[in-house]
Amino acid sequence: MKALCLVTSPHDEGNESIIAEAIEEGIYDQDGDIDILYLYDYDIRPCKACSGCKAGKGCVQDDDYNDIIDQIMEADVFIFLA
Repeated sequence: MKALCLVTSPHDEGNESIIAEAIEEGIYDQDGDIDILYLYDYDIRPCKACSGCKAGKGCVQDDDYNDIIDQIMEADVFIFLA
């Protein structure tokens, strides 16, 4: 099992991080694999409503969004902490 956890808080030692670490331990106990992404560490720009994504091109902005979406699509389990 491949899991992905997105942490939205900028507090790297806050409640969301504590929860993410507990989830990580549980996934590893079940012989799974997990990646934890702290969105605060990524460059994600606001949508420009250009419809590039609707045309099948993915987001046309040169930021980290497409990489994150690829990881979400590859995961069997997706956890969003907010």
